[in-house]
Amino acid sequence: MSKAKFHIIAILMSLMWNFSYGQKFTNYSIKEGLPSNHVYRLTQDKQGFIWIITDKGIVRFNGKDVKTFTTRNGLPTNDIWGIGITADQKIWFFSKAMEVGYIDRDSVVSFPSEVKGEVLNPVVQYQTKERMGFASNFESYHLNNKRWQKVPPLLDGMVLNGATLHPKVAQILIKRAEDSVYFVDKTGRTIRQKHLKSNLLYSNLRGQLNDSLFFWTNNSGYLVCNLNTLEFYNRSFLSEINKESVNFPRFHEVNSEIQLTGSGFVAQLDSSFRVKKMYEVPEAINSHFSFVDRDETLWMATFSKGVYKFPRRKREIAYDLLDEKISELNNLEGAVVASVYDKGFYTYNASQKNFNPLVEENGYILSAAHFEALNSSFFLTGKKIIRKKEGAFKEFHTGDANFKVNTLARNLIYKESYLYGIYSGGINKIDPETLKVVENYPQVGCYSILDFKGNIYLGTPSGIKVLSDKSLQEVNFENLDFDKPILKLRKVNNNEFLITTDGFGAYTSDLTQIRQLPETNYLSVQDAYVDETD
Repeated sequence: MSKAKFHIIAILMSLMWNFSYGQKFTNYSIKEGLPSNHVYRLTQDKQGFIWIITDKGIVRFNGKDVKTFTTRNGLPTNDIWGIGITADQKIWFFSKAMEVGYIDRDSVVSFPSEVKGEVLNPVVQYQTKERMGFASNFESYHLNNKRWQKVPPLLDGMVLNGATLHPKVAQILIKRAEDSVYFVDKTGRTIRQKHLKSNLLYSNLRGQLNDSLFFWTNNSGYLVCNLNTLEFYNRSFLSEINKESVNFPRFHEVNSEIQLTGSGFVAQLDSSFRVKKMYEVPEAINSHFSFVDRDETLWMATFSKGVYKFPRRKREIAYDLLDEKISELNNLEGAVVASVYDKGFYTYNASQKNFNPLVEENGYILSAAHFEALNSSFFLTGKKIIRKKEGAFKEFHTGDANFKVNTLARNLIYKESYLYGIYSGGINKIDPETLKVVENYPQVGCYSILDFKGNIYLGTPSGIKVLSDKSLQEVNFENLDFDKPILKLRKVNNNEFLITTDGFGAYTSDLTQIRQLPETNYLSVQDAYVDETD
């Protein structure tokens, strides 16, 4: 038996399918077990789990199973909008509630404010490898003796911009009258004062990302400070991603990498916090927060459709004819030709990696074929057949002139000076010059035609038939009674052909034996491509 590779294209929509974003992106929503389609953020822990925070709980996702944490598991509220992970694998959650805490080995641990009855509002997060803190506007909180304790500013007359978790810099303060930033230690001693006139400093979108980095961001750009060196990096979105304004800008440290995200994009940053790689999210997905995981899979959060996933292997595929209905792919004089509903026939340009119009037609676009012996190509549509010969095109209206319906052929083969075409009622033997029917062989339901080992074979709703002595006969196999509905018959080599069925898998046969391909029991297979390179 040949070592040919079988590439099965599973199609779940009859004979015509819609190549849209649904084929590129995987969507996880309440249908797949999420507690809500309203997703605020996502991240990945060191074990590879994806954590998803929603307005109805927190989700841990392993790529297959969903584990949800809600108030029933001990969360103080289900509406969780912030998340962070420390080195000890504690999953910290942040929301407006009486308590803020973490998930540790499936147990929820949370802590109240030192002020009895205070509702915490953690808008800003501070994080190191080991610790977490947060701020509510310009009031910061650290965890002390299992209570969230408010941190007062160490210098009078200044606004506390950040109570950091840094061994050297205890606080970042702002003196508005001077447009100055003060870095002070635990004793209140000023380590450094810097004049910095920037509206970024007054943004609530700020926080400590890790042991050494503090950031500020707004719709126009971002500012990063290295707390070890007290060096600033000021970047605009216009210079980094060619956008004057960004909605929902956020910094995200994941898998020891700094990423920047916002509405419709996520970017990986280099050591100087410039964008080194950016991923754009299609507008149709309407994602406000995205990140790239350790396998370079793109994850996207939405406020109404749950989560979308886009693996690296799919991103490396060149997509064209998006949102178009493709009924056939055929090889025409060495080029791939696509039959595109209501558009016509498109040919693939390998150098440009896109499809370009070849024959423009509307309505149902069926198939295309080229026969060297006739020096002709044929383009079959639901209304007519177009022949291209010596560069000239000629149309043949083959059915009822009033309704302009093609009842001659959906697919063509050439054998012994005649064309043979299938239609819903059987096979037509056709004169290749006039395209007139010479002979007809009735058969209800004809889906595929194949020239193999000197005979013409037909795929029908009840198995395979062969044209013999001007009639259609059943094909019987030694090892199996085969009466499955056939969608396609394709030649693999001179000794084998491929059979794809409507819902019963894919098979190969040499006309003596028939064998089902592994793991195709329940596939609804519309087409297959055979690679005989090895």
